[in-house]
Amino acid sequence: QLVGETSYFCVCFSHTSTTTTTTKMSHPPIVWAQREDVIYLTIQVSDITAPSVEIEGHKFSFDGIGGAEQKEYSVDIELFGEITVEDSQQKISGREAFFVLKKKSEGYWPRLTKDKVKYPWLKVDFNKWKDEDESDDEDTAQKAPDMNGMGDMSALLQQMQASGMGMDGMNMDGMGMGMGDMMPPTSQEQDSDDSDDDDIPGLEEESN
Repeated sequence: QLVGETSYFCVCFSHTSTTTTTTKMSHPPIVWAQREDVIYLTIQVSDITAPSVEIEGHKFSFDGIGGAEQKEYSVDIELFGEITVEDSQQKISGREAFFVLKKKSEGYWPRLTKDKVKYPWLKVDFNKWKDEDESDDEDTAQKAPDMNGMGDMSALLQQMQASGMGMDGMNMDGMGMGMGDMMPPTSQEQDSDDSDDDDIPGLEEESN
């Protein structure tokens, strides 16, 4: 190195650009309903594999792979109210994942989520829905079959009363049958009929 000369060192850094490909998670379709003490939540994804569920306080999280295309699904929900985890239940079948979330405080929620936001993947489960002011008796009455079956008979009686003919004035003989014909035979009548049948062979023997 010569005196008076200045040495320069070049330090070079090599940078390789890498592109990371991330898989986009899809929100699973979810329907929900409620009672005063529980939330019914159904994730409508079939054939779920490797499900991961986290329920803690106001938080509900789900991750899993499922559906016909075996897509990856993920959802995080900030619930309106708090959930008691130890009293909640879940059932994951080949059709869906169903959850019964126990409310920490009883009472109807105005919505499922804490934020007043309408999500396209979240809908009401009308098959399980029940309004707050709908009692158990009303719910049972709506599902109970109609046992009256007397609509036509009532109309007939009204027509008879309007024409001045009541039950006392009905000539059942003229209609081809009496009230006794309309009633099933009693056990005594059946015994009487049986005894008459037993006497017939005896009467035939006397005639001979």
